[in-house]
Amino acid sequence: EGRRHRPIRMQGCYSDRLHMPWLNAAMRVDPAWLRVENVQRRANLSKEEFVEKFEKPGIPVVITDVVPKWKAAKEWTTKRMRERYGGGKFKGAATM
Repeated sequence: EGRRHRPIRMQGCYSDRLHMPWLNAAMRVDPAWLRVENVQRRANLSKEEFVEKFEKPGIPVVITDVVPKWKAAKEWTTKRMRERYGGGKFKGAATM
């Protein structure tokens, strides 16, 4: 607690790798962002309704009935993936 943060000043140098974690830890979070139900959940949206009500005004929405319609939802089962790719090696990565 007694030590104070002293930034290193380097003219012409900027690092997202250093700045973004600091910013995410230091910025104030609006309590409304932490509410669980702060984004509408909708089903049976037409393309036109989606564009007018959500895309154009930039309002987020969770579309709840899309994934079951995807071919992958039926074909990408754990059993099928093991049968087809169980012997393969994969690399995983995460980004911030």
